[in-house]
Amino acid sequence: MSSRHRRSSDVRAPTPSTPDGRAQAWKTQDGMRLRGECNGHARTHPGRQWDARCPDGWEGYPLRVAWREAVATDVKTDRETTARVHLATEMLLIACLGAIVSTVPAHWENVDVTETAAEARSEAQSANRYREQQFTPTNE
Repeated sequence: MSSRHRRSSDVRAPTPSTPDGRAQAWKTQDGMRLRGECNGHARTHPGRQWDARCPDGWEGYPLRVAWREAVATDVKTDRETTARVHLATEMLLIACLGAIVSTVPAHWENVDVTETAAEARSEAQSANRYREQQFTPTNE
């Protein structure tokens, strides 16, 4: 049966209790909305937090870019939130259901930035080794 002709009973809507985690897929996406971006302010609430709390020289930095550059961290969050740490600034970006809602210094949440950076480097090296193994021609 083609996807154009599916019956509604054939399609299972994802729910927070879906075991395969599709309902939580937004946590790993790189594109995030910004809370309050449609209310007409020049800078959103999370953006104003970033500007007030970030290291000197990082004011006005685009939060969507910071989110893409940041790495996932094990901050204790509830089911609807996730966090990434921006290593260059040591700032924690917190998102809820696909929108960045807050930014705080990582040390406020006891995030060990050095350990997080080491884990991110290790994961990147593993991914590079895997790619090299998959795409390196063999002399068979």
